[in-house]
Amino acid sequence: MLIMRNQPHGGMQLLENGFQSLEELYYKTWLHSGQRVIVQEKNDDQVVENVVTVQGLTSTGYLLAIGDDNQMCELHLDGNR
Repeated sequence: MLIMRNQPHGGMQLLENGFQSLEELYYKTWLHSGQRVIVQEKNDDQVVENVVTVQGLTSTGYLLAIGDDNQMCELHLDGNR
């Protein structure tokens, strides 16, 4: 984890205070903000593709993104299929 390399006591701080105590540092070294990705959704037998822009992280640790229609979405792993 990048935080732990840049912050010698980051692991202990994370355990004692939770992610919020390191969130600002995390975003300073994070690469995903502003990245545009294609999200595929399967509706019945059709696959719909939408382009979204990564905004940050959700409270559950997934990527938070916003679509061109301003709809927020939480991105989950798909196994890189």
